[in-house]
Amino acid sequence: MSAYVIPNDLSDRCRDDDWLNENADKLYTQIERDIRHRDTLERGIGNLLTLFPYLLRREDLLRWGKLLRQAMRLSPQVQKDENNSERVWVQPDDDIFLMVRHHYARPLPTRRRRRERMEPSEILEIYLLLLVGHGYMDNLTPHRVSDLMRLARAVNDPYLYAKFYQMLAFTYNRWGHLDQALDSAWVAYHYFNRHDEPLEIGLTAYAIAESYHQQENWQESIRWLQVSRHHLDRTAYTLQNGMVSLELASQLLCAEDFATAEAHARESAKHFQTLDLPSHLAVAYYYQALAHIYQRNYDEGREYLNRSLTLYQTIGNEEKAITVGYVLAFTEASAGYKNKALQYLYHNLERLNTLPASKWQDNQRSRIEKLIQAIQGNNDIATIGG
Repeated sequence: MSAYVIPNDLSDRCRDDDWLNENADKLYTQIERDIRHRDTLERGIGNLLTLFPYLLRREDLLRWGKLLRQAMRLSPQVQKDENNSERVWVQPDDDIFLMVRHHYARPLPTRRRRRERMEPSEILEIYLLLLVGHGYMDNLTPHRVSDLMRLARAVNDPYLYAKFYQMLAFTYNRWGHLDQALDSAWVAYHYFNRHDEPLEIGLTAYAIAESYHQQENWQESIRWLQVSRHHLDRTAYTLQNGMVSLELASQLLCAEDFATAEAHARESAKHFQTLDLPSHLAVAYYYQALAHIYQRNYDEGREYLNRSLTLYQTIGNEEKAITVGYVLAFTEASAGYKNKALQYLYHNLERLNTLPASKWQDNQRSRIEKLIQAIQGNNDIATIGG
């Protein structure tokens, strides 16, 4: 049997009920075939996610729900607990957002009956897990948001409805649609706060903080980050705790609350050490260093700058290593250790020469050369800036 070619404009075609009814069986067969093979799994899941909101009125909805469940079990983006196959979650790379499966299939007398039954809430939750895990939240269009809203309302599960609005808040923040982000976040926050869901309250509060941060409302941003941290502290989610503490450290440095910033940076470093995340840990050490330097604790500042520099060199992030190396040179020069400062600066120039030509490279070379000239000429380096 030859493969059915799914059209590239599936998102437009599936709005036509007549076309969908005529092609549903062929679509199912081809998507199921794609999901079973590693090389075509991503394509199959993408087409299934596009199609599913238009299947709600079909009598064979359960069959499509089972196909969603099969996709979830095969997806490498959905993480599974080795000791509990029912416990799954998705965690986008380098993102605080997390979705943990909340609804599990209800126990039934026989395994056969368990396989044959799926609750609407389970179907919607698996759909959202795959949507997040495979990065489709970033590619939503207004039409797609309306489709998902219809899907969420049809299932009528308050928890998942609130989770969907939380997901929208993160997405709108990435798009810069800040009023819509806040509107969505408030819907989620009121539900989760009323039901005392610490993970979800913490994540939603973080989304609110991000909206205020983009609006340059620093005070509200810091306040909501503190709310987020308070609730995430009640959970065992180490990465989320570390990332909130890191963001708090960053914003408190800007607010010149250096002692509190150092405490949050130190806390985030503990979490990232536990998780063995060197790139995150390097940032935490960098923030610790800045907090110490601004408080004129230069010895501690140099220590954490060196730790950060070592990590960036180890993981091969040359641009970050050059940035930290410059701050380290500036700190050494400020403390009177001019020869040491020059060593860092010349080493930075050598690193720059190994990188592809860019505007960033030109800017770095210019400021390094200015600092070298100021040190060699015994000029005041404060006018250059670290």
